[in-house]
Amino acid sequence: MQKRLLTILLCLVLLVGILAGCGKGESDGTDNTKASDKPSGSADGDETPSEVENKPVTITVAMWPEENDAPGLELKEKQLAEMKEKYPWITVKPERWPYDVKSFLPKAESGQLSTVYQTYFTEPQKIMGGGYAADLTDLMVEYGYDKAISKELLDLVTKDGRIYGIPSDAYTMGVHYNINMMKEAGLVDDNGKPQVAKTWDDVLEFAKKIKEATGQAGFSLPSMNNQGGWQFLNIAWGFGAEFEKQDADGKWTAVFNSPEAVEAMQWVKDLKWVHDVIPANTLLSVNEQDQFFASDQLGMKLRDYGAINGMIKNFGMSKDNISMSMMPGGEAGAFAQLGGGLYMFNPEATKEEIDAAIKWLEVTGFSDKTTPEALDTLKKNLTADAEAGRIVGPYGVPPIWANSERFEAEKKIRNELANVDLPLFEDYLNSGDKITINPEPPINCQEMYKLIDNIIQAVWTDKNADPEALLDKAVEDFQRDYLDPYNAQN
Repeated sequence: MQKRLLTILLCLVLLVGILAGCGKGESDGTDNTKASDKPSGSADGDETPSEVENKPVTITVAMWPEENDAPGLELKEKQLAEMKEKYPWITVKPERWPYDVKSFLPKAESGQLSTVYQTYFTEPQKIMGGGYAADLTDLMVEYGYDKAISKELLDLVTKDGRIYGIPSDAYTMGVHYNINMMKEAGLVDDNGKPQVAKTWDDVLEFAKKIKEATGQAGFSLPSMNNQGGWQFLNIAWGFGAEFEKQDADGKWTAVFNSPEAVEAMQWVKDLKWVHDVIPANTLLSVNEQDQFFASDQLGMKLRDYGAINGMIKNFGMSKDNISMSMMPGGEAGAFAQLGGGLYMFNPEATKEEIDAAIKWLEVTGFSDKTTPEALDTLKKNLTADAEAGRIVGPYGVPPIWANSERFEAEKKIRNELANVDLPLFEDYLNSGDKITINPEPPINCQEMYKLIDNIIQAVWTDKNADPEALLDKAVEDFQRDYLDPYNAQN
């Protein structure tokens, strides 16, 4: 009897062992296999080291295409299916929330941030300082992004040696030219390619010729919604101006009332009162400015290449009526503002959720790899852009990836799929070694932009407005209201 009992017990032990062994590695999302033991979703199929276990996890992702973007939505549905096939334990919930400066803080403070959201290069200091972004350092190292992404971009999302964001795209500002109006002004060559303004004096001369030939505005800046200050920096740097300076003790001082800044603001004022080349309505947002440009009422403006898509979509502008060059220069040289977007993550998200969100980004095309899989994903994204009426071919300067092989492979694909005349963008695309790229001022730059907006409005509505006095007052206010409190807290 004892023998039989012992035999039965041994059989039960063996059976339990067999069942336990069969349970591992099943694709139902309930196994305990570590992510490091499976493909991570990196484009080359290499395993990305991770200590995150493949337990069921749900993430929310912002940045979803609008309802009227059929090609974009179709692509996202395919990517959701691919995500589910690769990582069956991950559930992705879409959210349609484009980053907004005004709505961000209430959303963040109420715990409503998506697992991963996209923001701008103007925002990291505020977001990191407020504790509204997760520390990504360990995962960035595991995925190799700490080495793959250009250092100058990664520095923008690094605080005290820790990384809090993943740069997604970058660009520098440049000049947009309305080809129809440039042609009327005699400023295009025999091939229909507009002349390029190399200096701010050139911008002024082109603007005067456009005004004389067409009766319409030759050049302008926005003056509302912090947008005038945003664009003014690109002009003022060429005159030798600075905006914020940090001393050896780490304290910040506002300096945008220097003689160089005053000279730049005087140049802006003269556009109205000396040369009369700006629109009669001087209180314009960038959207209103884009509408003027799209309807042949404005010959030149400052903007990034991505804004072209908005003019095509919102105002029916022909993509063949637009050319772009690098930012002009002044006595101090040619400078362009670095702009772009980045991914940041909910600070309440778990490591499992952040890892899942990074995997989602890779599936949707965020990759430094040059494998067929990665490049095919890029082709699909660019094809969807073309089908949605967006321009394909031009790209942001500087590139995100430090990997030159990836950059060249991407450029080749863009050239193959280009739906614009690339020589019209040649000056901008070849500007990398000809221009100094500056980041935006790191401390409360949006508030600074608002003050500069007010000055631009003043000098364009009052012929007697004094740029120097206005800048002195703005610096005093900015120092007192923003930099002094910041210095006291840090």
